[in-house]
Amino acid sequence: MNWYRFGSRRITLASHQSANSCRNVYPSGTVCLSILNEDEDWKPAITIRQILLGIQDLLDNPNAASPAQEEPYRLFSTDKTEYLKRVKKQVAEVAVQGGQAPAK
Repeated sequence: MNWYRFGSRRITLASHQSANSCRNVYPSGTVCLSILNEDEDWKPAITIRQILLGIQDLLDNPNAASPAQEEPYRLFSTDKTEYLKRVKKQVAEVAVQGGQAPAK
């Protein structure tokens, strides 16, 4: 299946409400990753595996040069302990609900 090779893709996290503390995920759940952007690093040769590895790396090592959300970026930059505390709390909340984001 080569449908993904014809243009860049937009990846959205299903439980995007848990992304509120992720510096490189917009509140909508859209992942801010250069290899997903045609104006940056997207190339038709990029595989789905490379995209998934890129997302995994981004979540493990957030990109300070391209924050999608100001508040998590600021908190990470000024108080990493509090940032990690909030991330762990949100992950636990989503895990308890079976991967579903908390209702607003």
